[in-house]
Amino acid sequence: MAAHGRGQLAEALSLYDRVLAADPYNTDALNLSGLALLHAGAFARAAARLVRALAIDPDRKSTRLNSSHVSESRMP
Repeated sequence: MAAHGRGQLAEALSLYDRVLAADPYNTDALNLSGLALLHAGAFARAAARLVRALAIDPDRKSTRLNSSHVSESRMP
């Protein structure tokens, strides 16, 4: 998360991917990687991660918020 906060998205995504390789249901890693992908402009990949996170925990407010940001970013 520190790398993400510093804007080092590639490093952050690598760390999130390692977490998800060990625990594919880790909603923190899914949510944060979705946010990092959004910041990187990878909207489809961001949406996919956030949809997975919401499937696991549909009531998580931060994931719902991040998902709405992806939707807004994809609008023309």
